[in-house]
Amino acid sequence: MKTFFTLIFVLTVTILHGQFAIINDPDGYVFVRETAETTDNIIDTIFDGQYFFCMEREGNWSPIDYNKNGEDRSGYIYNSRSKSLKEFTSIDTKVLTENSLRLSLDSIQIDIETEVFDVKRNTLTYDTPNGYYLTEINHKQYYGSDGEVPKKQYEFIKIKIGQKMFPIYEGEISDLFEPNLKSTFATYDSLTHRLYIFASNSDGSGSYEVLWVIENGKYIKRVIAYGF
Repeated sequence: MKTFFTLIFVLTVTILHGQFAIINDPDGYVFVRETAETTDNIIDTIFDGQYFFCMEREGNWSPIDYNKNGEDRSGYIYNSRSKSLKEFTSIDTKVLTENSLRLSLDSIQIDIETEVFDVKRNTLTYDTPNGYYLTEINHKQYYGSDGEVPKKQYEFIKIKIGQKMFPIYEGEISDLFEPNLKSTFATYDSLTHRLYIFASNSDGSGSYEVLWVIENGKYIKRVIAYGF
């Protein structure tokens, strides 16, 4: 019977001691437990390649938040069965301006641009017809603002690996607001050829963590978590 947990969320964000990591277990899976102890408290099983967000560790255990089958879940896993994304090679050559960021290392280059949020170009939905609490932007859940109209949004994220250039799809950034380029990082896993781009974004009250995963020059997925 397995007695360890493994959680790894593909993100190297360290906000309030939180970070993304990914499951990295010799057996290919780990148990998630309801509490930080090896009693009869197993509530889930997650597998290698599962990303998660981990707050500050509690001894040998990590409290984690993850998504499985479209459902947000939480629990505890054993520390030794996971790998933080910040342990991979850092893409740390940075050119930063108020509205742009370039990260580069060897043949990898990441360009990110932000722009002012234009109310006229977006459909805003409020809690009541005359309400002031913003519930949806373009008929979708949004991240980065707690009921207020955002001030900034992503314009684009473009990646170049060798001679191949491609963007992060618009649908993967169009619901993300108040981007913080100063808290945007990237790492690269040379064994799996995975590129991880992660950011900690907020307007002060609507903070969230985001991770984008690129593998072998192909966009794979996005992961969203709340740091606190």
